[in-house]
Amino acid sequence: MSTVPVTPPERSEPSPPPSPVESTRQRGGHGTPLPAAHAQQQVTDWPASRVFSVPSAADEGPPDAVSGVAGRVSAVAAELPGPSAPEGVACGLGRASVARVCDFLLGGGYNAAVDRELARQVLAAAPEMRRVARAYRYFLYRAVGYCLRAGVRQFLDIGCGAPSAGCVHEVAQRADPGARVAYVDIDPFVVELARSKVAGSRGVCVFEEDVRRPEAVLDRPELGRVLDLGEPVAVVLGSVLQFLGGADDPAGVVGRLLAPLAAGSVLVVSHAATGGGLDWGPVRRVYGQAGVSVTARSRAQVEELFGGLGLVEPGVVWLPQWRPEPGDVVRVGDGRWSGGLAGVGRKAVAAGRDVAGARRRARRRGSPAGGRLRPVM
Repeated sequence: MSTVPVTPPERSEPSPPPSPVESTRQRGGHGTPLPAAHAQQQVTDWPASRVFSVPSAADEGPPDAVSGVAGRVSAVAAELPGPSAPEGVACGLGRASVARVCDFLLGGGYNAAVDRELARQVLAAAPEMRRVARAYRYFLYRAVGYCLRAGVRQFLDIGCGAPSAGCVHEVAQRADPGARVAYVDIDPFVVELARSKVAGSRGVCVFEEDVRRPEAVLDRPELGRVLDLGEPVAVVLGSVLQFLGGADDPAGVVGRLLAPLAAGSVLVVSHAATGGGLDWGPVRRVYGQAGVSVTARSRAQVEELFGGLGLVEPGVVWLPQWRPEPGDVVRVGDGRWSGGLAGVGRKAVAAGRDVAGARRRARRRGSPAGGRLRPVM
């Protein structure tokens, strides 16, 4: 497949805006043109009018550039940097939020001065954290693409974070407009921001809950109105389990989340890891001063999070190594530079169960999970 070369632009450190959350007039957002400084690239198999912003290679680190692959969910769909929060949405200024710090690292505008200050302390401790944040995000896009190709078109994104561009529902519904997404976060301000982001979107809900209360998550009426738990669901735990300590029993939390779900359901995990090129110690100390605990785990510990699920090839690997797309110009190397491990597991399909046939039956009974799955390859 041919790719379109992209000349990465020079970018400077964003300066703090006068208000706690920047308005959409100050930065490119949905319905507004992105700044001319960002290179543009078009993905041929998506609508011709849709043009995606390609992040600077200088910000990426090892990924030299990002290029589109026809008909695939790829990193170019990230549309980073993200739009800013709408005017009038409160942000909770008293305390920094991990979700909004990550949004700042991704170049988004859903953050306040207190978040930017913590983010700058994180960058002082680990200057590579911008490219690490994007490595996490790019893995997410590839994992969503895998789920869609595997016939799983329902997503439960727990610890979804601030609604930067390239959220799960945006990536999934570009490939399959019938995809459905439930977002969950513990931060009430992030939930408020996310609700403003998805207002008017079909097949999407947002609610506040704690990942450590999986039964409460699955029992929420908002979730039941969007997802059909009788059909496979992709549970997305993107860089959230690293904020659970040993006493929180993250493996047990995952097991309780997956146990009631249908056969064929998928678990998507990314996690801070030991043994990589990123020393999480200084980052952990910075977050600790802000009252946030970060736990980097070994490969064996991350694999334990999948319990009895079947690991999808290539198993638990460094973030850039999980199914890099052929059309993406990415220098993967050993991937340790990312400091994070990633993996996707799938709940075994019972003998004789036809997932495709179950989806056809779901369509006939009017299930929200029904509908035609567009190819993404």
